[in-house]
Amino acid sequence: DVPDEIPSELFEREGLIDYMKKCSENYITRSDPRRFMQQRMIFERVSGTEGTAVHVEPSQVDDVTNHYWVDVAIANSLPQVALEHTSRLLFLHNFDVFRSHLDVVSDGENGNVTLLRMLVAPVDPSAVDDA
Repeated sequence: DVPDEIPSELFEREGLIDYMKKCSENYITRSDPRRFMQQRMIFERVSGTEGTAVHVEPSQVDDVTNHYWVDVAIANSLPQVALEHTSRLLFLHNFDVFRSHLDVVSDGENGNVTLLRMLVAPVDPSAVDDA
């Protein structure tokens, strides 16, 4: 049986085009399409607010273990402050940041949303294996 779910408006053509107009070309061309849509979903969760949303998933690189992508959407924050605070929080929880991407997407009258995409790994990989 196919569930009677209505597809999200986030995936509709017009809404997607409107969202992409808010994004930089660099952000669009350097993003994996699946992860771009995941980041759009967390953008929508904070849009029009002062909030923060986070999505974490294992890295899909075959030869690397215990690496995770941490995607963070932070409404109305200075991009540098958002990056510094998120990096510090990850450090305090014993994660190293191996790669970081920072993008700013317009949120209309609400200002901007800072989108962080961070590839992280635990300082002590055995701590993840033991958990």
